[in-house]
Amino acid sequence: MTPFTDLTKPELLLFSEVLFRLGASACCGKTRRAAVLGDITRLLRADFGSSYVWDAGKHASRDGVTWNIAPALSAAYDHQWQDQEKLTTVLRQRQVATTVAGTRAERAGRTAIALADWPANRLPAG
Repeated sequence: MTPFTDLTKPELLLFSEVLFRLGASACCGKTRRAAVLGDITRLLRADFGSSYVWDAGKHASRDGVTWNIAPALSAAYDHQWQDQEKLTTVLRQRQVATTVAGTRAERAGRTAIALADWPANRLPAG
């Protein structure tokens, strides 16, 4: 995680703009998250980002918004990790930072694609 003191002046200004927009926004939910996701992703110095809402009844993250991720790729990712492998549920239960490799090692014998196979610009093979 980037220390708060590591923010550049433009990043600090962007951070304050995000906070202002969140506080001043009349919209809510998915629209609100979509309005700031790109800026938050840039502040994290990431290439792409996504935001979901946890549905405890379905044990899955739903209502997703993405930034710099192709819709088809996002749908394929959701299908693989939420519907097939249930990785989202496993990570959510931990409530701490966890490597995907750690969870995959615990599920020895099962085949899954690695997160590294999911760049924003292409669909997985197969």
